[in-house]
Amino acid sequence: MDFVAKQVLSSKLGGVKGELGKLTTADKEPSEEEMKRAAEIEEARKEAEEKRKEKHKKMEAERENMRSGIRTKYNLKKKEIPVDEEAASGMSGLGRKRKTQEELAKENQIDEDKPIIEQITDQITQLTDRTTKAFNEQCSIT
Repeated sequence: MDFVAKQVLSSKLGGVKGELGKLTTADKEPSEEEMKRAAEIEEARKEAEEKRKEKHKKMEAERENMRSGIRTKYNLKKKEIPVDEEAASGMSGLGRKRKTQEELAKENQIDEDKPIIEQITDQITQLTDRTTKAFNEQCSIT
């Protein structure tokens, strides 16, 4: 039974594959009419997107108006979203500042001047220094 079903489906799929091959060939260039149609479609998409954005702005304004009415009716204060001091100061999650593009470019320029082996040994020594420093800070023997 499975064999028969497989034979029937494979013959049908073969025809579909042939048709897909014809559709996906990019040998011919799009005609002017197709280009106009594509431009019209793109314009319609942009227009629909603008309408959708306007609709959502209008709905959000209505919601905010309703929220403010409720706040005044029940004497509620608007919630303020606290701004993280770390995010405002440019600190990352590890407690250090992010490097600027100029700093990164300077490091890359310095690294290009050194051979690869020296770069690797420098990185290893830096890592060992950091780990020993961290270890000594965390685990002091008295």
